[in-house]
Amino acid sequence: MARNETRVRQSPDDITLFKSVGTALEDLAAAQLVWERAQAAPR
Repeated sequence: MARNETRVRQSPDDITLFKSVGTALEDLAAAQLVWERAQAAPR
């Protein structure tokens, strides 16, 4: 979804929501994982 390779919205009116209710440490760990995978992905 972050790389725009998966079409999750069917129209511009659709809303994509991520509700993070974790601790700051969990949020940072998830962000680091996303960043590392994005950096490792072919461009």
